[in-house]
Amino acid sequence: MTLYLGLLPGCFADDFDLEITRFLKLSNSVQPSLDMMDNMLLTMSPNMIEQISRKLADSGKVVAKEEVVELVRRYRENVVVRFGAELEPLLGTELRKHFTLSEIISINELMEMPAFQAYAEKLPVIAESARKAGASLGEKIGTEVMLELIAKNPAFQ
Repeated sequence: MTLYLGLLPGCFADDFDLEITRFLKLSNSVQPSLDMMDNMLLTMSPNMIEQISRKLADSGKVVAKEEVVELVRRYRENVVVRFGAELEPLLGTELRKHFTLSEIISINELMEMPAFQAYAEKLPVIAESARKAGASLGEKIGTEVMLELIAKNPAFQ
């Protein structure tokens, strides 16, 4: 087995690691997860800012809202960076559990095809669109179910 300078400074990567890195790049598997994490944290940010500001005020600390906004922005940025750094090795470990090196190489060869690359390139846009559609559907169904339950319960009439 050939050893190469690894994915992380001071580490060595074997052929499997190199093919997994290639797999993750060709499949565009990581970026949609990072985008999802970033969007989730972005959605949570206003509540986080409010909660942190309230707790600071309750404890008697005077901190400008801009400072809290910057803290939450840096938090989001750092979480996404760390998530990305840890996601790739995690995915690599999972791929090793389920595929042989030969299978990963064969999958990589398939993913190099132009049709798959077109799919992989469009995947983040598709995932974001599907996420938004799913969120809208969830809100619609949630509202319908709540209204149905309220209508059936005399306590809410």
